[in-house]
Amino acid sequence: PAVNAYLEFLRSARAKFGEVVTAMGYWNPNASHSLQHDKWSVGWAGDAMLPIANYLYVLQSFGVDGDCLECGAFKGSSTACLSYVCKELGLTLHCADSFAGLPSSEGHYGKGDFAGARAEVESNVRRCGNIEAVNWIEGWYESSLQGFARPLAVIWMDVDLQQSVLDVMENVFPNLDRHGVIFSDGFSVGVDFTPDNRIALTGGEPAGFYRFFENRGIEVTAIPAGPKGMALILPRPDQTPWLRIYPERFEYLVKNL
Repeated sequence: PAVNAYLEFLRSARAKFGEVVTAMGYWNPNASHSLQHDKWSVGWAGDAMLPIANYLYVLQSFGVDGDCLECGAFKGSSTACLSYVCKELGLTLHCADSFAGLPSSEGHYGKGDFAGARAEVESNVRRCGNIEAVNWIEGWYESSLQGFARPLAVIWMDVDLQQSVLDVMENVFPNLDRHGVIFSDGFSVGVDFTPDNRIALTGGEPAGFYRFFENRGIEVTAIPAGPKGMALILPRPDQTPWLRIYPERFEYLVKNL
């Protein structure tokens, strides 16, 4: 019965995430990114969100306490997906974003890229997800997340910039349960992961995580977590051996739902 309930949860989540993809499929009239990565408003949705849904369920089943923190909402597609999951599990989704785009330029990212006005994001989540499960945190991470005091099981970050990773982690990492996990965008297979499943010192988001953990002497495991550059980061991996679900096994599970 427990396995059946778990699989039914993933089936339901996958169906809902597919609906979000369809509903959020509109062109962004304010696209500004140099490579047009923000031209399509869907952003993160669909099967790409299943690894996070999976971990929220599994962590809760093992008695791990804590909510989900999302940093980087864009137009709200991942927010809508995770709001559905959090509502189903009785959790709160804390959505942190400037709602004014990126705070500065770095690499091929420009200041103001990936902006989604709060009214637009809230409208999308109300239309496609469960907005009652969301706590909104507006502002730049270095100040908006100061004093954040809620326990966390999962942190999901799509912040693009190295400094933004540091701003988030310096404020909220102490709130992450010792068995909690981090998901992040911005990781390329063969580039940002070392052969022994560590974070390579490259640039962007991976460099932010590398610097944060290296400066604190914290050992981490990092592996690809699905399509589109998502990474699964396990701080203190020696404490979470029973939570390791490797990508090829999860991909098999998703294909056979």
